Amino acid sequence: MEAAERFVNAAGDGEPAVVERMLGDGVDADADDIHRRTALAAAVRAGHAGVVGPLLDAGRIRGSGWASTGR
Repeated sequence: MEAAERFVNAAGDGEPAVVERMLGDGVDADADDIHRRTALAAAVRAGHAGVVGPLLDAGRIRGSGWASTGR
């Protein structure tokens, strides 16, 4: 599994420590998975406010990705 996929999964699973570590390691906050979901979209959809904050703080967020997925 590539880094972007792990990053989006960690955000959707509500793992803020993993998300913050991956951001620190240089994963692009705008990276999307094979379904074109961003980490922000995955975290918001799953209701993980503890992950949304670090993603917004990263300051590199483009749109949530929901428009492209129809959600």
